Amino acid sequence: MARWIVVAALALGIAARPARACTSDGSATSLAAAAPDVFTWTEQADAIAEVEVTSAPGFTNEGHGLRGAVVLAVRATLKGKPGAKIEYVQELTPCGGQSKGVVQLGFFDARRGVIGFAATATKDAIVAWQRARTPADQLVVLAKLAASSDPSIAGAVAKRLAATWNAKPSAWKAPGTAALAVARVRELWPVLVAAARKDALAEFADAPTGGRCKLAATRQACSAARARIVDVEGAHPRLVLGALDALGSGDCWNVGCAVGFYTLVALVGADGRLLVVWIPPEG
Repeated sequence: MARWIVVAALALGIAARPARACTSDGSATSLAAAAPDVFTWTEQADAIAEVEVTSAPGFTNEGHGLRGAVVLAVRATLKGKPGAKIEYVQELTPCGGQSKGVVQLGFFDARRGVIGFAATATKDAIVAWQRARTPADQLVVLAKLAASSDPSIAGAVAKRLAATWNAKPSAWKAPGTAALAVARVRELWPVLVAAARKDALAEFADAPTGGRCKLAATRQACSAARARIVDVEGAHPRLVLGALDALGSGDCWNVGCAVGFYTLVALVGADGRLLVVWIPPEG
């Protein structure tokens, strides 16, 4: 079982990383949680390649990767030109380590230094994400990939979305306007749907197009928005996304709509970041 976990960890990109405790029990949930954010690695890497481990130092009886030289043969290149062969020294790696013959994706810096490794199952996802021309296009790609049954892809997408749905937009001048706040929610909608718990936003599916859900925005104090949530649900509300701590001082744009008995509330900060998504309980 220990060696199986080592192989699973290797495939998900935690081999050849600094020593860490084992984090996977082999389930799809834990494998997804261990998956690296390959989309961030794609941005950081000077070269990405499909590589085969042709030489590795092996493992201890407990399944720990031994310290020693690792040699990788480049089979195909996704980005940059890493060369035909890459060598590096693997440190003693509890719950990890390279295995001879394993094929994976490698992410490398300009000096062929290892950023990390990921399962080859993520190859098509990375290629699709690279081909997306704008951040908005990339969000659409991520939203589609979020439904993947492969834990290495679903986990990578989840981590990227967690860092994306409330990112500060580049083209925003504080405090913004009602129209910009509405546009921001529409732009992020595919990401919100993918990042939220299953079907949480199903009632508001036409928010981007303005069907039954006709988004409108009003400006209010963030503290007032927080007070209303606490008044309705208490100190530990069941938010769709975000946390009460995000609603501090300053003003927010309250963007939302009502569909039947349901109301959508998306709170956008004065800097354009989406802070909280909340659906008040019926009644």
